[in-house]
Amino acid sequence: MTMQHEWTHVESLPPGGRISPYIHWTSAWSHSDQAFAAQDLLDTDIPWLAHAIQTAIGDAADPWRRLLHHVLPRHAVPTEAAENGKDGEESISAKVQTLPPANDRVIVGIIDDATAFAHERFRLPNGRSRIDYLWLQSARHEAGDNATPFGREYDRTGIERLIDRFRRGPMGEMIDEDGLYRHASALDMSLGTPQSLARTAGHGTAVADLAASFGAAGTARGGDRFTPPGEMNIAPEDFDLAIVSLPERLIMDTSGTFAEIFVILGMVRLISHVERRSQREGKDYPLVINISLGLTAGPRDGTSLLDRFIAAVNAQRPSDRVPIRIVVPAGNFRQAKVHAVLDAPVDAQASPLFWTIAPDDSTPSFLEIWSTPLRRKPEVLPISLTLRPAQSKEAAPLGPVPLDGVFDLTSGPQLAARCYTQWVPKRIDKPSAGGRVRLTLAVPPTVPGNPARAYTVPGPWQLLLEPANTSPSQSGWPLDLVVQRDDMIPGYRGGGRQSYLQDRQYIQVDARGFTVTNDRPGPDGTLPYVRRAGTINAFATAPEIVVVGGCYADTLEPVDYSGEGGSGGQGLRGIDASASASMQRMRGVIRAAGSRSGSRIGVGGTSIAAPVMSRELAKAMRPLSERPKLSGVSLLRRSSHDTDPPPVLPITENLSDRYQNSSGAHKAMSFSKLP
Repeated sequence: MTMQHEWTHVESLPPGGRISPYIHWTSAWSHSDQAFAAQDLLDTDIPWLAHAIQTAIGDAADPWRRLLHHVLPRHAVPTEAAENGKDGEESISAKVQTLPPANDRVIVGIIDDATAFAHERFRLPNGRSRIDYLWLQSARHEAGDNATPFGREYDRTGIERLIDRFRRGPMGEMIDEDGLYRHASALDMSLGTPQSLARTAGHGTAVADLAASFGAAGTARGGDRFTPPGEMNIAPEDFDLAIVSLPERLIMDTSGTFAEIFVILGMVRLISHVERRSQREGKDYPLVINISLGLTAGPRDGTSLLDRFIAAVNAQRPSDRVPIRIVVPAGNFRQAKVHAVLDAPVDAQASPLFWTIAPDDSTPSFLEIWSTPLRRKPEVLPISLTLRPAQSKEAAPLGPVPLDGVFDLTSGPQLAARCYTQWVPKRIDKPSAGGRVRLTLAVPPTVPGNPARAYTVPGPWQLLLEPANTSPSQSGWPLDLVVQRDDMIPGYRGGGRQSYLQDRQYIQVDARGFTVTNDRPGPDGTLPYVRRAGTINAFATAPEIVVVGGCYADTLEPVDYSGEGGSGGQGLRGIDASASASMQRMRGVIRAAGSRSGSRIGVGGTSIAAPVMSRELAKAMRPLSERPKLSGVSLLRRSSHDTDPPPVLPITENLSDRYQNSSGAHKAMSFSKLP
């Protein structure tokens, strides 16, 4: 007997799209009512930054407070609320004095997985640390530390004390890095979560190495007595590091449930640190922030929490200050079939469209359906959704239903799927500016586990999407479909398996067996539903950032997997430049620092190309640098209608050893090739 599938209304959501479906899903399965016992998470005494936070976020961070315990280990959370969140910190006057640009230093910020901060490539020849600031977000919180909201923070002096404490050997030439990381609570195998610093390769370490490292302290020096052969030809003292190591559970959850708030918190602390240092030393320090993280789904139109914060920082920072550059990768999901565009309704007579849920997936899967911008909020959901679960003959239509609601698709007592219907305004403070309709489909894991948790059936789920009693244009066509990231990062036991979209017109390989890298029309002249265009990283859509794609080091051609913006979907912006992400097609890695001093590992992806751009920006932002200037956004800005290929960053002398091909040669481009 076939079980009947039926949609039921569960509850209503606050208007304005302020509740993330991912947060709502997590909270629905949460049994913890414990509030976050710390000072205001986004508190700062820097006036322009405080105004940016209020402008961009307001009270939108409130839903996070009861859920941060899902990400942070218990020991990282303060046991009691701090009476004064600014104890031990310097107060910044509301009147910003005019500061001369620093002529000798650029600060490179890294927000990423755990970074091996005691590594020799982050130390000076005299053994001193080059890391000016470090926030271990999931480290054990120290009692009495009222300045840190959670985890543990170190300044340069604190890091050097750790290094000196764990020196070994007759002359202190060796450092017990494992003991140091355990003592600092950066490595804790008792937590039951994967520990990045326990592995040979660490993403954060590799990114920091590519963005701002120098040769090992004590190696043979170049002619200037500062520069190791083949390195940057400038003194390592000119580039300081500021690092935020994100919690392990956050990295495990590739759907990014909590990513935005932790990244924003990291940016607030990095900017605050640089501001205080500027005021203390009377110099205006440039800051480059590298965020080599990525999601596939989200608004991708500048309205996300992170996009609004970045825009507010750019708008509120005093115009006479040196700029803050933010660099993000284009993403690696070009060929993952996670994006589709429906130019016309998909009914029972149209070519079928499927959302395929992988078996043995211990995490939920999410699919977002976005309308094009509408002038006003519809009275009811303007899109008629019909969903046929895998291995079922029954199709369940949803509609017409109200917006800002939660609806469950049940098969008897079993939850098969959940749908969130939301109106997401372009501007919360200006309802007349219009907005978009978002439907978010969530299905439980496909692995039976806890009897109290739902699970669902893997396989292809058929989607039918039509206008609800209106014309397609009035219903928000064309529709943009994006599957949220749900893969498993190597070295982590996240248990996720990526779901994807399927339609019969999508061509993955050609007749010769070669990978197809561009969307091709079918025999009838129309494009397939599933598109490679529009697969750009959801963190890479703010106008104020620099987006970096990946290319092969030997040919300088784009790598097959590098995300693409452009005309696909909602008119997404394109990448600003490309940098090497792989040595060759058959050798998809480049060399970077391993987790311990002296080790080297192979890494790849656009998240590795991004720090190459960060390094070049940092070099160009030094006022006294004699190198050609690459100002960043102004020179790399490209129109969304520009069809020319984006510029390719040069393989400069400081990185040539990483990109050698089999013959020992490497290609390089001069700055004159850049616009």
